Amino acid sequence: MINFDPLLKYCDKIILYIVKENFMNNIDPKKFAGYTLIIGPIIALFSFFIQPGGVLAIGGTVDPTISSDVEKLLIEYSELAIISSITVVIGLVTLLSGLMYYSQSMEGSEGYAVSRTGIPFIFIAISGWCLASAIGIGVASGTIDQEIGPKFTFSINIISTILFGFGGFFVTWAATMKDEYNKRLSVIATIASIIVFFIEFIVPFAPDQTTLVNTVTGTCFMLITIWAISVGRSMIK
Repeated sequence: MINFDPLLKYCDKIILYIVKENFMNNIDPKKFAGYTLIIGPIIALFSFFIQPGGVLAIGGTVDPTISSDVEKLLIEYSELAIISSITVVIGLVTLLSGLMYYSQSMEGSEGYAVSRTGIPFIFIAISGWCLASAIGIGVASGTIDQEIGPKFTFSINIISTILFGFGGFFVTWAATMKDEYNKRLSVIATIASIIVFFIEFIVPFAPDQTTLVNTVTGTCFMLITIWAISVGRSMIK
């Protein structure tokens, strides 16, 4: 059984530090937004790792195109499926909050219009993932007892991933126009976003390649997470 105690204790220290630095004194909007860019993607990525059938393969791995197998896995590991579905949404919305401030902070510079273009796409993508997570909770809790649930989730995830890649391209590209952010890392995140956008188009035309595509997009999401953490750290300084 995987021991998450060290990671949870570390997260507790981060939360206590944030509370002490921001709520016990005057809140600095920029610094607080920086923390959301650090914590949000970490929570989302952690949830992605621990979800049944996820990166850690808890409960084994199943083909996401076979609804009956997905439904069986979610019901068998219902507690973990429900918790990870809730926390991934919290992480994604927290990330969105930070990205919105990050974009607004560029007002008056050439990166402002570029980043603003990407925010609506990311907003809709995260909204789609929230809906997909809600359906996943329904399947795991047994309130959605048909295979239509995983099929809806599979379809929603496709368009959400495409939109996130498209919006992420503009948001990360904007960072390359600001000296305060790590330009090399921003370029890498921009390339990762482009890959996410284009490679996800394979899934609806070749569903049998979904597992391979998910592996590639998962790697790209990790790179984008590292970029978000880097931007968050820059905003905190």
